[in-house]
Amino acid sequence: MRIGIDQLGFEYPRQTFRLHIPELSVASGERVAFVGPSGSGKTTLLRLLAGIYLPSAGHLTLGDTAIPELDDAARRRFRITRIGFVFQDFHLIDYLDVEENIRLPYRIHPALKWTSDVARRSEALAEATGIADKRRRRVDELSQGEQQRVAICRALLPEPGLVLADEPTGNLDPANKERILEILFRETRQHGATLVMVTHDRDLLSGFPQVIDFQNFQTPLPE
Repeated sequence: MRIGIDQLGFEYPRQTFRLHIPELSVASGERVAFVGPSGSGKTTLLRLLAGIYLPSAGHLTLGDTAIPELDDAARRRFRITRIGFVFQDFHLIDYLDVEENIRLPYRIHPALKWTSDVARRSEALAEATGIADKRRRRVDELSQGEQQRVAICRALLPEPGLVLADEPTGNLDPANKERILEILFRETRQHGATLVMVTHDRDLLSGFPQVIDFQNFQTPLPE
């Protein structure tokens, strides 16, 4: 999914922070890493891309869709069917087990249909990420690294055209970090999806043809 941004602006109420991105273009199927200090707007832009936040100015398109022009229901449908979001804090449901959390998007929106093919894909993702033996355990019984892998499986399950990953390897040991990165690369490549990843880990950047430093986009508001 192609990303197009032109003169995009966003600011939080009552905060001395303003994100201004004059221009940003990401080709469909590209891998992009967002880097920069904490508080520079990396997660904010992911939420703007997902339609969770709306910009105060400028244009943002995903493919041929102008996200800010959609109403709430249309943005939610677009997000759940076309975007896989790996949140930094996971956004898992504690009282559900691993399998139920992975298939959650299919339970909360009728636009996604649960089929035998989707069930097999869920099993394959759990196996690939090393959590197949924990599918019947509640997620509040898992380590943070295991919860991270559940969140990644859930994001990839609908085969989205855009995967947004906010520090997806931040809670993983080196071996699992490499494993998860390989899965993200393989899955997005197989399905022609665009991958946008926020990371503070400079060792991962060699896998990303495009690296964007957010120090260039944060603008303090006038006192």
